[in-house]
Amino acid sequence: MKKMNFIINYFKRCRIPTKQEIREYYPKYLLSHSHPLNKLFHVFGNGLTWLYVGCVLFLSFFVSPMFVIGLLISPFVVYPMAWFGHFYFEKGKPATFKQNPVLTKICDNIFMFQLLISHKLKWDTRKKKNG
Repeated sequence: MKKMNFIINYFKRCRIPTKQEIREYYPKYLLSHSHPLNKLFHVFGNGLTWLYVGCVLFLSFFVSPMFVIGLLISPFVVYPMAWFGHFYFEKGKPATFKQNPVLTKICDNIFMFQLLISHKLKWDTRKKKNG
């Protein structure tokens, strides 16, 4: 029953965020992604997700329209890698558990993925210890 409540609440939080919500949330999102290996897992997972979506669309167009159903699970291609990065390197829970999953996906795909690939965002943003 507890898992079912989590799934129901997850989908209740899913909605298209406004531009203002994205602008306000993105700095908080970046704070929870300071470890370079966590970012690497996110980038790798996002790359695989886009590759997966491309393959599903290709198969839907050239083989069978039924492959479009595969798009429903496309967000979950990245989750195992992103969650591993959060639990193991950041020592915390992913924002998807607390925030609007669509908002976190937008920040992940549009901003962090794009900015890391274009080298406009530093990989390692952890605070340096004085010692």
